[in-house]
Amino acid sequence: MNTVLICVSVLLGLISAQSVPSVENLIKSDGYPVETHFHTTSDGYILRIHRIPQLKNHSAKVALVHHGLACSSADFLLLGPGQALPYMLHDAGFDVWLLNDRGNTQSRNHTTLSPHDRDFWDFSWHEIGVIDLPETIDLILKTTGASEIYYVGHSQGTTTLYVMTAVLPEYSSKIKVAISMAPIAFLGHLNNWVQKYLARFVWIFTEFTQSFGHFEVMFGPNVANQKILDIFLFLNRPVNMNENMKSKINAWVPAGASTKQTIHYSQLMNSGHFRYYDYFVGNIAIYGSIEPPDYDLGHVNFPNYLFWSNNDLLSSEKDVKLLCKAIGSSCTMVSFSHYNTTHRDYLYSRFASEKIYSKIVNIFNKS
Repeated sequence: MNTVLICVSVLLGLISAQSVPSVENLIKSDGYPVETHFHTTSDGYILRIHRIPQLKNHSAKVALVHHGLACSSADFLLLGPGQALPYMLHDAGFDVWLLNDRGNTQSRNHTTLSPHDRDFWDFSWHEIGVIDLPETIDLILKTTGASEIYYVGHSQGTTTLYVMTAVLPEYSSKIKVAISMAPIAFLGHLNNWVQKYLARFVWIFTEFTQSFGHFEVMFGPNVANQKILDIFLFLNRPVNMNENMKSKINAWVPAGASTKQTIHYSQLMNSGHFRYYDYFVGNIAIYGSIEPPDYDLGHVNFPNYLFWSNNDLLSSEKDVKLLCKAIGSSCTMVSFSHYNTTHRDYLYSRFASEKIYSKIVNIFNKS
């Protein structure tokens, strides 16, 4: 979720993606049932949503697992049976749903636009938070008959949760409890000076990239994008990852994102605020103010656990504390610093199931 990836994309070039593997086949091969649900959003994007249903208990608690930037539902599955979070939740009796955001390898269709069209990529994570996520929640509740969901997000999957509750506060009542792994809202205290420095120059690199007709970054597991991923993992290295995980990751990651998503994050780095997209001279017409408004985090009235670590270069302790303070009494910070947990370790660490996911299952079971 950083501007380094835009810059490296320019330097290495963007190569067409290889064919995308099937998440459905991955889940089946791991021995679990799977359903695929397609949802057409109010602005025309066709989302692919995966479900690992409880075949016998149709009144099971419902969990939604939401990926981060340039990722997909597959990221949460790569640790395999008994280790991956969705499987552990399913084994614990949950009806598990996995969202794929607009524009990634699993949700790359639109009713009128093509990924080759500039307008297809005219979205940031704001639109994911105010359209994709709430509409997916409504689909899940309608399909299952449940009145609320248990939510797990990683990185951008936490950002979109806070956007949704700020813009559509009525959705807070539809969430029983939320786990935010490596939460991203405030980005003014990054530990990584490289990313913070490059954020100040994001417009130069983005305009250069877009001048060649590229409005997406990191689409598909090809050679160039895997080099980008290697650099990304160097900056956010999963220190607890088994070596055999790298080949699995390279088969699925990165899954694509819009340049506007990375720009929006870069704006947060520069401003220190958690706020709407900055259109600069267009702000007056769009927002009625010179500066974009801040997101109001006061509507998070469900229990929200922030999983953080001092070893995470993208989610610093100071920024997580700012987030928790803004949320208020419903927020609980849970540190994984003693496990040397990095931003990616929440997904790929060999200790994730034992140290992180077991805690999530326990929190959900007690809620």
